[in-house]
Amino acid sequence: MEWKKRTPLRQLRLKQGDWWHSARFTEVATAHDWGLTPSEFDAKPDAEKATMIAYTTSVGMMQAWESQKQADEMRKKKPKK
Repeated sequence: MEWKKRTPLRQLRLKQGDWWHSARFTEVATAHDWGLTPSEFDAKPDAEKATMIAYTTSVGMMQAWESQKQADEMRKKKPKK
C-alpha cells in the first residue's frame, strides 16, 4: 500500500467562509459530553435528547462568554508601553 503525500494540518489553508455544522454533529457532540455512544443517545426519547442538547449548548455558550470576558479583562490590565 502506498500512502498519498498530504499537506500537514499546520500548513493547511482554508478559505475564510461562513462555516456551520450539522444537527448530527451537535447530537454526536452532546452524546460525547454525556458519556454516551451515538447509538445510546439515539435511543433516548426526543424530549430527553432535546434537554441534553439544550443543556450542553447553554454550558458551551456560558463558557465562551466567560472566556471572552476574561480575555477582555486581561487586555484592560495589560500595561501599555
